[in-house]
Amino acid sequence: MIFMTSDPHFFHANIIKYCSRPQNWTEIYIRNWKRLVKNDDHVIILGDVGFGNGSSLKCVIDQLPGKKYTLIGNHDKPKQLTDAGITVWDGEHGKRWSIEGNTFVMIKGEKDPRPEFVSSQGVCNEIGISHEPYPNIKFPYFYGHLHNGPIPFSREYNPYPLHLISGRNLSVEVTNYTPIPLPILLYDKDWLDKNWKAYFMEFFALPKGG
Repeated sequence: MIFMTSDPHFFHANIIKYCSRPQNWTEIYIRNWKRLVKNDDHVIILGDVGFGNGSSLKCVIDQLPGKKYTLIGNHDKPKQLTDAGITVWDGEHGKRWSIEGNTFVMIKGEKDPRPEFVSSQGVCNEIGISHEPYPNIKFPYFYGHLHNGPIPFSREYNPYPLHLISGRNLSVEVTNYTPIPLPILLYDKDWLDKNWKAYFMEFFALPKGG
């Protein structure tokens, strides 16, 4: 099984205040993770794993079952993540990694890569992932970075409405401090109706209701 999560911010002194987390959020997150994830599962973190030094972060990561992968968030240090036992996924826009027959594609810029995501039979067999949202990307994808903030900001600190983002926020604050199984993310009916169905109707000019 593959799970996804984002932005735990372990050992971030002010994260409780900034994001209105419960005082014991770390214990809640570790308990939920251990309840769901088995040793042979895979967990993809979309960045901002933690602060502190490498040894303190490793003490937490060692408690978490599964094979762990992460994007590099704006607060992350790659060597610290590697020393903690996490496989770091880094690369330019369009970089791909495969797990259990699923291909994950890095979204790291404003260029929409959606034609590359779809086979000639019209089947989407690749999953977009990013640390942060990009408003110009129309293809559905998963991101973090926003936590539970109501208004996202661009790199130039210009606010843009959430309805312009076709991705889905997986920050721990909005996923109940729980890694989410990939099948649930891909088969969320409301999200599918809003994003994937609309995309395929546009891309393949399907008749409405078809």
